[in-house]
Amino acid sequence: MPGTPDFSSFPIREGGSVPREFVLPFTDALLRGHGGSLKLLAAHGGISVFEMLLLVPPAEGIDPAAHRQAVCDLTLSQAMQAMQRELAAFHKRKEAEAEAEMLRMMEEGAA
Repeated sequence: MPGTPDFSSFPIREGGSVPREFVLPFTDALLRGHGGSLKLLAAHGGISVFEMLLLVPPAEGIDPAAHRQAVCDLTLSQAMQAMQRELAAFHKRKEAEAEAEMLRMMEEGAA
């Protein structure tokens, strides 16, 4: 239906979107920072790619302050590329979780 929002994804202001499941762990932080639900934020265009990258925890062993500075030093193009890398890692984790669950179910069925 035209004009019906897609609640399976969350918009990035600079273009594109991320799966809503990617954003869910940051719901509380977004609520505190923006005072609105994910649905309301999405209806108003989402958040900046830079803000999204700042919400993603730094890799293990990386100082949070250094992570924040590195994100702030990115150009828009670099930030969009970094977001694509984060999304690729997210999808890889989800695939691994689904495979592990499938194996668990198969093992339960064989027992």
